[in-house]
Amino acid sequence: MNAFYFCYFPALLHPGWTMAFDALAERELESLLEDKVDKSKDPNPLICAACGERITSIRERVEMNGTHSHTFTNPHGFTFDIGCFRSAPGCKPLGEATQAWTWFRGYAWRMAVCGGCGAHLGWGYEPAPADADARGFFGLILDRLSRTA
Repeated sequence: MNAFYFCYFPALLHPGWTMAFDALAERELESLLEDKVDKSKDPNPLICAACGERITSIRERVEMNGTHSHTFTNPHGFTFDIGCFRSAPGCKPLGEATQAWTWFRGYAWRMAVCGGCGAHLGWGYEPAPADADARGFFGLILDRLSRTA
């Protein structure tokens, strides 16, 4: 071995270090493969129409009050067509949850924005008061999502 290996690969200096670096590299590789597998399992991602950030997936669709999609008008007169999703990892909920003007009885809401660009994508809903049997969900504005970049 030449000096290059010892400068850039100090693990070669001590056999115990080599095992530690091998274990670290293996965990990183497994993590990268899991990320790739997760993405390949989801041929239908939904992305932010403004910036292309991955928000959720078609497979995360859920029905609330008997249907996935709803049309609601807020107190300011703005009408939204939303779809319900069990999770939206690309969304960032903002503010304190409130039950004021909620569109889903028994749920408090918070605004949800794109984690990439901050565009308003909808609302995160959580059971209120906390109900052990109920699960939270996201109501996302359908025309602010896209299936392709």
